[in-house]
Amino acid sequence: MSLKKAPVNLLRARLPKFRQLAPDGRRSGYNYMAFFHLQGIEFKIYYWNKPKKAGAMIEVTSPSPASLEDLWKRLKALHMTSVEYAIDFKCKEAADAPLVHWLLRRYIRFANYTGPVTSAGRVFTGIDDEGDENSVSYFWDNVRKYIAVKIYERGLDLPDDEKRDGKPSWSMDCLDRVRLEFTFKNDKAKEKRKRLNVKYLNGFRRCPRMLELLDGQFAFSVFKKGNHLPREWDHYPELDASGGIESFHVEWLAAANKVSNPYQCYRDSVLMAPLMKKIQLALKDYDQRWTIQADKARMKVGTFEGKFLQWEVI
Repeated sequence: MSLKKAPVNLLRARLPKFRQLAPDGRRSGYNYMAFFHLQGIEFKIYYWNKPKKAGAMIEVTSPSPASLEDLWKRLKALHMTSVEYAIDFKCKEAADAPLVHWLLRRYIRFANYTGPVTSAGRVFTGIDDEGDENSVSYFWDNVRKYIAVKIYERGLDLPDDEKRDGKPSWSMDCLDRVRLEFTFKNDKAKEKRKRLNVKYLNGFRRCPRMLELLDGQFAFSVFKKGNHLPREWDHYPELDASGGIESFHVEWLAAANKVSNPYQCYRDSVLMAPLMKKIQLALKDYDQRWTIQADKARMKVGTFEGKFLQWEVI
């Protein structure tokens, strides 16, 4: 979340006490970084301690409705600069994770991601791979290449001292899920985010609208008959940019050179329809539970009384 006008004296007046620290490399544009807690949730803030540079950035992982309600009471002009929406597919055994990853790669098509497909960690070369770390598949946006949707095998959150180059990397025996993750920045689905009222914290705190925002972002697809493309259980010969195999999305991108209209050569997978229904119900349930908790939080979290009220933009 970002603030265009956030002098340090305002931040100190409206947020819990925090201690200045040197910034980490992820936000080198700010000269200070600090942590603070609201409703038991840790937030990280980057800011300037200079009068002419008054911007600030606030980050949080897995916030609660109550913590965002508390934050909004204190800083009502927060803009949702970047949001990650994640769907976890839990695995009973670590060995199941590559299988789930394969299943998602094998069927998912991302309509709005027409850039290259790459990987990190272990290049995805099949469900029997004997690599020593998790695999991450990136499906890139061709317009803004720093935005990608990800499918990756992972375990529980890692402490900083177990990350490689600042990024989490799980060994194969620590995997317990596969995550499908979408990142929405200012220019990604901007109009849809505005329409759903989740572009600013004021609306986002009430409900992140996962079901509606992710609607149409991905589909389980297979190719139709009669267009000389691989059938549902055929081998997919196209490789991604990192040499990874078995991706319907990669095969669909390559179909642009094989068929007259690649947007009419596929259909929804009947086999995967029950899973899609289950995902939609889970997203709907998440939004409903969030809304109930947010309503309760608005009743419990008191109005913050402090200085600089004239700065507030509601």
